[in-house]
Amino acid sequence: MNHLIVLTENALTDHDVTRIIEWYDKDMRVHVLVPETSDQSVFDQVVDDVVRVDMDELKRDLSGASADDDGLAARRALHDSLELLLGQGVTATGALTPRDPIAATSSCVTSEDADELWVVTEPHLVSDLLRRDWASKLRHQLNVPVLHVIGGTDEVIS
Repeated sequence: MNHLIVLTENALTDHDVTRIIEWYDKDMRVHVLVPETSDQSVFDQVVDDVVRVDMDELKRDLSGASADDDGLAARRALHDSLELLLGQGVTATGALTPRDPIAATSSCVTSEDADELWVVTEPHLVSDLLRRDWASKLRHQLNVPVLHVIGGTDEVIS
């Protein structure tokens, strides 16, 4: 049985779950990790919002939404992701991570003897371009394949 760790900043979509199942079949275990709050700087968030022309998110980022809002969103994202996976017959567990998920993810991949790590994010212009993204950081720490994909799409960053 394959064991996949998924680090995601948002709830997995139906498309994400379908892609995971097609990649591994249902003979797998998935452990989903969601950071409790965003580790992006306000500058990075604003640049991403402008590039995506997401004015609602831009207003939210500029207003300085509270960590409580982020924590609630993270718990909801984890719950919804697990429900989607379990609903498709996949063995799935999950946990929240601290704001910077790198150490927790690295520890989880090692302790759970995972076969692969998928990092599922929105496009992040600044961090992806400068290779400061989670996937790039984790590749330097882990001895398993790390796939960085854009959530809800078939786009692979690296």
